[in-house]
Amino acid sequence: MRVANIIEEARMGGPQIRISRVSSSFDRNIQTIVFFPIDGASQFEKLLSEMELPFIKLPITTLRKNFFSILKYCFLFPYEIWKICVALKTCEIDLVHVSGGAWQIKGVIAGWLTNKKVIWHLNDTFSPSICRLVFRILAPKVDGFIYASEATKNYYQKFFHTAKVSSVIPSALDNIDYNVIDKNDDMKENRDRIIIGTICNISPVKGLEILSYFGNSFSNIRNKIRFVIIGAEYKNQAKYIKHLKSTVADYSDFIQFLGFKDNIKQVFDNIDIYFCSSNYESSPLAVWEAMAFGKPVVTFDVGDVEFYIKNFETGFVIPEQNYENFVKKLTYLINNKTKRRKMGDEAHKTAITSFSPKLIAAKTAQFYKEVVNSELS
Repeated sequence: MRVANIIEEARMGGPQIRISRVSSSFDRNIQTIVFFPIDGASQFEKLLSEMELPFIKLPITTLRKNFFSILKYCFLFPYEIWKICVALKTCEIDLVHVSGGAWQIKGVIAGWLTNKKVIWHLNDTFSPSICRLVFRILAPKVDGFIYASEATKNYYQKFFHTAKVSSVIPSALDNIDYNVIDKNDDMKENRDRIIIGTICNISPVKGLEILSYFGNSFSNIRNKIRFVIIGAEYKNQAKYIKHLKSTVADYSDFIQFLGFKDNIKQVFDNIDIYFCSSNYESSPLAVWEAMAFGKPVVTFDVGDVEFYIKNFETGFVIPEQNYENFVKKLTYLINNKTKRRKMGDEAHKTAITSFSPKLIAAKTAQFYKEVVNSELS
């Protein structure tokens, strides 16, 4: 089976990592060819090349929240659909897997126009009204849906009524030994401190406004802890990032932005506690990775974290974006080293049994076969 995995965003993030990990874990019966935009693709292209996964770069415009981006997107839309259609026919594709969420519609349309079976992979729990409207229109033309979480499934099934086949398949861990962690000097500064970290591309959806609350709440123990924020800082978020950093300028001795890091094992060697402050998530890959590396997690109740993170066992799930409660749980872990390690051990076991790449690839492959063999149109 030849599968085209199409994504309209080339910048590295959770969906791009999932595509590479799952595709590299399929058996020989499934060959994935990744279609993605030319612009901004250097990191993703490098990752796919390292994994020896075939890919095709296409002139696909990624939709951004600015006037010129929207204008370009609309003007080139027919041409880009045609380019995807040509690539699907040239590569003799059997199945189209559209990744990246509900706003990524070009692969859906191209797959429908070329009479291919289409799977739409949805991975969020919020979308603008215009995206929901377009989703309602296109959903009937899709043969199956993959939801990254139960939360995503519950969100999108409100907007359409269909008998289409579907499956909930979470993100996958990397094919590495999570019992072995590299050594790294980059984050060793003040290593006598407890390091509390998060990994994310910095944007408003990640809820990092909580950092200023952390700064005020933990200023009395600033010599004992260190918050690190690891992730890419893209130009289209420059204004937001500048404002965010200004709010924690007085706490720069223990709240620090370290930028993108490409060695995940080195990063987690140094983190003692992982936090996720996101406003919206579905199947948060960085959270699963933190658990796999044996780190207790404190997170807001987003996506499906409640199914894997149990209070006082593998971490803490904080309801209703409650900053005060979040700080209390972080404080508990800061002050209880033994409990912190025990919870980390349990988190490791949960992640390894829930998100192994072979397991996720097997579930995905089974769903591919179900869709291809389905008579639904």
